[in-house]
Amino acid sequence: MSDHARSVGIGLVTVGVVIIIIVFYFALSAYMSLGSEPHFKSVFGGAMGYLQQEGFFTNSTLGALGGYAGLIIVILIMAVFLSIALAAGSIILGRGVELLRGCK
Repeated sequence: MSDHARSVGIGLVTVGVVIIIIVFYFALSAYMSLGSEPHFKSVFGGAMGYLQQEGFFTNSTLGALGGYAGLIIVILIMAVFLSIALAAGSIILGRGVELLRGCK
């Protein structure tokens, strides 16, 4: 049983580390592309294209902020999903470490 728990623990640690690395990669690439709004829109702008297609921000009363409201919404959505993925990766990694500690 201990050998099975050890292999499951190693698998969970591997999956957790991979998820954390993927989240770090997406967060870093989003951060690096923020300097160029056209590049950001081409890489991460799927939701922004949908928002602009539906006409959410054409009659904006927000003034200067209205032009960037779509970008702000996309960044907030990305931050929420990256946070959820990071939390899931951390939990999976923690469970794997607990299994490995229990094997000794």
